[in-house]
Order: sequence, then C-alpha cells, then structure tokens
Amino acid sequence: TKLAPTSIKFSLASKATIAKVDWDFAGQKTTEMEPVRTMTPGVLYSFSVRIETNKGSVINISKMVTTEGTVQDVTAGASVTVSKDNNGGPNNNEGSLKVLDNSVDTKWLTSNTVFPLYATYKLTAPQIVKIYSVTSGNDANERDPQQWEIQGSNDEITWETLDTRDVLFTARKQTQYFTIANPKLFLYYRWMITKNRGNNSLFQVAEWRVFK
Repeated sequence: TKLAPTSIKFSLASKATIAKVDWDFAGQKTTEMEPVRTMTPGVLYSFSVRIETNKGSVINISKMVTTEGTVQDVTAGASVTVSKDNNGGPNNNEGSLKVLDNSVDTKWLTSNTVFPLYATYKLTAPQIVKIYSVTSGNDANERDPQQWEIQGSNDEITWETLDTRDVLFTARKQTQYFTIANPKLFLYYRWMITKNRGNNSLFQVAEWRVFK
C-alpha cells in the first residue's frame, strides 16, 4: 500500500491465521506484521518473507517490487531479433541471444554498427510492461548504449514510443531500471538505440529485461 510517494506498507492476507512473519528486504530483516519501507520511485527492489501459521505451516514468498507495486520479469521465453548482430551470429558467445540470457557476465556485442540499432522482443503473450532494465557490458564504457527509445507493437508494423532516455552508466555490469509512465498491452517490444556513449561503431550491452 502506498502511504506516500516513497513510503510503502507491506502486508499479508491469508485465510489461515498467521502466527509469525520474517521479512527480508535485501538483508534488512524485520518481524513486524506490516512493515513500512522508504523506496525510491523507478527503482526495482527484491524482498522475501517467511510466513508461519498458528498450526506450523510455512511458506516462503519472494517478489520484486517498486513504489507502484510488485512486478514480474516476463523476459523469459521471449524471442529476440536484432537489426545488426555479432559477426559470429546470434549464437556466438557475444551474439544477440546473450541480451536475454539473464546473466550480467555475458553480453551482446556488435561492430561496424549503424544507429539506430534495433532489438525486438516477441513475448510469449501480450503483456503490460511497466519497468525495464538495461545492464552495461564488461568492456570500455564508450560502447554503452546512451540514447534510446522503447516502443511497443502488436503487429510489428505500427510502433508506439513508450519511453525515451539519455543515460550514462557509471560502472561495468551495472543494472539500471526505468519506469514506463503510460504502459500498454503489447506483444512486441522494441529497443531502438539511437546513440552509444562513444559515438562510434562498437556497441555492447549485457542485458535488457522487461517486467510487468
């Protein structure tokens, strides 16, 4: 429950009687029944809670949450197509399939890149994507994406721009999260990179993930 723009109350509802709870907010733990946390808008947090009923049953729940509520990663199962792939192809150890393999230790790398550069996800089903993340690669920062748009479509013909950014990554393998102000239901999501940091032909990114 949002108490204020940055103040969020966590609570539980159950038909069983809850006897004990143990919340874990990224290492900060509490046994309060309804803890209140201060959170930054646009940032994705992870939390878990261990719940024990009065009859001794136990359940563990883990979720990701923003100031707008809980979110779920819907990148898994998506297919990706790109306008320019690694010279070794999508299955190369630096090919486009690395952009959604859920590992910050791999990356998609292109050379002789002409911008705009496109990466398109076809999800397993239409989703309202509220947040997305981009993770910088391991190598020189001038290869990082800097300016981009996120677009949505249901037919890969008509595209609607959902978000526009100008971003600098301050570290290697750094994940930044971005909120889409007016999310809508789409099957396809396209990341259109219009400029990298060094304004040259080498481009790299470790991960691009989308969340509903």
